[in-house]
Amino acid sequence: MKWVQQGECLACGDWRIFRYALADPPYYELWRWPQYLGQFKTSDEAKAEAARLMNEREMDAA
Repeated sequence: MKWVQQGECLACGDWRIFRYALADPPYYELWRWPQYLGQFKTSDEAKAEAARLMNEREMDAA
């Protein structure tokens, strides 16, 4: 998956990672609009979860 900065979030297709820097501690949310997919400590954790879910969905489709 190739992630690019898009405004205030990271985007890959219809996947989005939002960073909440003012929270204590800061965290990241993963979305595949309109579905909320979880909260993570790092963007790398959110990206890994997105990749896992993408692979899971591809396997289900096969």
